[in-house]
Amino acid sequence: MGTTQVTPADAGQGSDAGASGTYGQDSVQGQDALQGGQPQSDAHAALPDGHEGHGAPSDSEWHLGVGVGVGVGPRYMGSDETMGTATAMITAQYGMFHMDPQRGLGLQYETRTGTKLRLGLGYDASRKDHRKETKDGHTFSVGGSDKLAGMGNVRGAGLLTAGISQRITSWLELDLDADTRLFGNSKRGTTWTYGVTLTPLQTEADRVQVGLHAQHADRKYHQTWFGVTPEQSQRTGFATFSPDSGQTFTSVGMLWSHTFTPHWSLLAGGEVQKFSKDIRRSAVVMDDTNATAMVGVLYSFF
Repeated sequence: MGTTQVTPADAGQGSDAGASGTYGQDSVQGQDALQGGQPQSDAHAALPDGHEGHGAPSDSEWHLGVGVGVGVGPRYMGSDETMGTATAMITAQYGMFHMDPQRGLGLQYETRTGTKLRLGLGYDASRKDHRKETKDGHTFSVGGSDKLAGMGNVRGAGLLTAGISQRITSWLELDLDADTRLFGNSKRGTTWTYGVTLTPLQTEADRVQVGLHAQHADRKYHQTWFGVTPEQSQRTGFATFSPDSGQTFTSVGMLWSHTFTPHWSLLAGGEVQKFSKDIRRSAVVMDDTNATAMVGVLYSFF
């Protein structure tokens, strides 16, 4: 899943979605803001929690926001190089339905007992084995690195995403999400992300969330993003590597939102990922710890 790349929203995903730096999330009420290995910003962090996600939507359930943000993160998942990005944020929600750059198109239903069910369509961007440059030699903010030369590009894929979370208390939520390839790159594979989201601070003006998560993936996913085939080994000099299914990484993330006015709010977040012992054996992983950070300003129309 996947979540930051600014924010390199998907830097933690091994894609160059981080290059676009797109982010924008549902109300910061759970893992939505912090899961998937990146600080995914909350488009409605500044909005009061007024809807439960059940019953017929009312006018107050319309939310529309736009903003800008900047951030820094790895050039790809496992990279030891960083890149800065700037991005525009656009998010819209009506009742259970939402559309934004990070989560794509989907819906979320919440019961009165605090259970959330999510279903949506998303996109996992590609990874380049080179750094794109303009005619004057400047580098685009696109995920990928010349250090991967000979590995070949990893194509993007459309994703089917599903998740469930349970609010335990006002400050603790458990969550589980999965995504799998729907179209595009047939080698993309499937991932599962699970963990807890804590809300240690929540006032009328401020909200702080801390997420502790782990991602597991199948063999196909790990081979695509971290594996090195004999052919790739010959072209790059990297040692061959065929990872098994299992844990990809564990992560700790934080998101802070501050409301200045009913319309204007500030978002800031960061995350650190630690790759599993098996994944760290890959020559593609040149740094076993990746970090991302972002800050953005959001204007909410309603």
